[in-house]
Amino acid sequence: MKELIEYIARSLASDPDAVVVTESVEDGRIVFRLQVADEDKGKVIGRQGRVAQAMRVLLRVAAVKDDSQAVLEIVYLPPLFCLAFCRIWNPGMSNSLSSPGEPPSKGLVAVGRILGAHGRDGEIRVRPISNVPDRFDEGQSLKLSKDGSTLGGLTVRIVSSRTTITKGREELILLFRGFRDRDQAIRLTGQWLCVAQSDIPDAKEGEYFHFQLIGLKVWTVSGDELGEITEILETGSNDVYVVAGPEGEVLVPALGHVVIDIDVLGGLMTVDLPEGLR
Repeated sequence: MKELIEYIARSLASDPDAVVVTESVEDGRIVFRLQVADEDKGKVIGRQGRVAQAMRVLLRVAAVKDDSQAVLEIVYLPPLFCLAFCRIWNPGMSNSLSSPGEPPSKGLVAVGRILGAHGRDGEIRVRPISNVPDRFDEGQSLKLSKDGSTLGGLTVRIVSSRTTITKGREELILLFRGFRDRDQAIRLTGQWLCVAQSDIPDAKEGEYFHFQLIGLKVWTVSGDELGEITEILETGSNDVYVVAGPEGEVLVPALGHVVIDIDVLGGLMTVDLPEGLR
């Protein structure tokens, strides 16, 4: 089943090298987590979620044959410096934070994805998702993580760094201290390069990093709980929050007249949904 999901996602993705499918057993269910590049998120979800739903149906059918239960989760690790309210913030919105861009002091934030080895001398190919100018300069230290949010690997120091263009996309060629051969580099394929949340710069007033919004509980102004923000879709005009709850998924547009309040420290977003969005 894992190979089937990976095959479908790679055939849809513009960046098939970024597709990773992991498998684990949780609470008696087989959980498949599909990771894709941020620009391919819409492709693997499909219009009105049809592609993702089709993959989930395939998994359920295959699981029934094996007398098991299977779940598909589509993992989105958006760029660190993609701001969810850029250009659409409502100045009249109440603000529960004295400094809305201040990140929590714990946890990791992904700044790059390791795509594979480059050459024979231990160099690696990296897809950057951070626009901090000196993030990947020589001498900088980064943390390795398998899921992009929890520490579980080494801390590496960059000893050489250069930029290249592959298929029209910017990539980095990095060499870490102590890496001398291709086998060492290959073992890092698929891992994330991260920094501590406390090391990222502050966002501007009225702007939030995506990682600050993922996981927020969403309530309506009338007191109804909609669920939790699990994904953020970038549509070009405004972001859309995917809220998963007991009644299914609700799509909430990131517009000032819809999102009434954000309390990052309290883990809460309050919305006023127009007719037809529930």
